[in-house]
Amino acid sequence: MQVFNAITGTVTGGAAGAFAGAKLGGGVGAGIGAAIGTGTAALGGMLDVQYGDILRNEALDYRQDQFNYSLQNIQARPDTLAKVSTYDENNAIFPVIEYYTATIQEKEALYNKMKFDGMTIMRIGTLEEFLNDELQYIKGRLIRNDTIQDDYHVLSAVAEELNKGVFM
Repeated sequence: MQVFNAITGTVTGGAAGAFAGAKLGGGVGAGIGAAIGTGTAALGGMLDVQYGDILRNEALDYRQDQFNYSLQNIQARPDTLAKVSTYDENNAIFPVIEYYTATIQEKEALYNKMKFDGMTIMRIGTLEEFLNDELQYIKGRLIRNDTIQDDYHVLSAVAEELNKGVFM
């Protein structure tokens, strides 16, 4: 596409040069204008193609570097013994094993999130089936309601509040 654009740009530059030369100097001016227009357009097109190749090669190198960085991150995971410690005379008998656990605050935050924000259970049922004696946050989608006999606007408001989530 770059080469095609360079060729069409050269032809257009030659025609524009011929037109400008004809206005200033008649037939001789048209020839000189065409030569100058064609030459400068061809030089500009050639430089555009070269610059596009440089940018394309740079983009390919960047993509290759990003791909290699991703592979290095995958290979350097700390869940394998080979990546945690080396095998030589000093530590071949005593490998290093790392153990990670959550702090008390993190465990409490998770418990509170499940208690007050709930979990996705992906089950259809009535609200009574999911409530216990504690304060609970319920968020869901109203599928059918046989108990509210009011007009559609009241039922729509109840469904909207249930979509946002309510404490019961």
